[in-house]
Amino acid sequence: KYGFHVLAPALPGLAGSPPAPLEDYLPSRLAEIVVDELEQRGLKRFAPVGFSWGGTIGCRLDPDRLEALVLLDVGYQTSGEPPTLEERLAEFAGVEFADPTIVGTAFHGVDREPAVEALPMLADAGVDVLLLAATEPYVERRAADLAGFRRALPHADVREVQGAEHNLLETRPSETVRAVGEWLRAVTMARA
Repeated sequence: KYGFHVLAPALPGLAGSPPAPLEDYLPSRLAEIVVDELEQRGLKRFAPVGFSWGGTIGCRLDPDRLEALVLLDVGYQTSGEPPTLEERLAEFAGVEFADPTIVGTAFHGVDREPAVEALPMLADAGVDVLLLAATEPYVERRAADLAGFRRALPHADVREVQGAEHNLLETRPSETVRAVGEWLRAVTMARA
């Protein structure tokens, strides 16, 4: 509908792909792995759409490779003291959608390299960014976190999706796809 070629590279250890060494589950290292895979497919520049963990990885991609960046309810959240690796492994010990060790290690990587720390790099590079932020459930710090995101990336297009939960593609799929498609089309056409 929007005229984009969509690729969804499997991150290591997910969707049948082989796992990486556990130290490679930092967002910065996974960003390098994604770029390597896209280069093997002949892509030099791209516009990633990242949800949750994928958005955190997207924030760590080399800005020179980015046509634009779409963040689906990620990139603005702050938190207190992060859990230890052992606590993360225990938290995800029962997951069934992937190897629990990979999931716990990946979340620990996000704890070590939160997306908000990469925002100055995106701002300095002038990357066009769309953030679609969920509004449910109510989280007291959300307004302050969104204000901080706007300060860090004043040129970003920040939109709250009313009634949406963290998984925007599940709770507001039509609205999310339309917003992403229309925004990416406008950004890419403006450059043409």
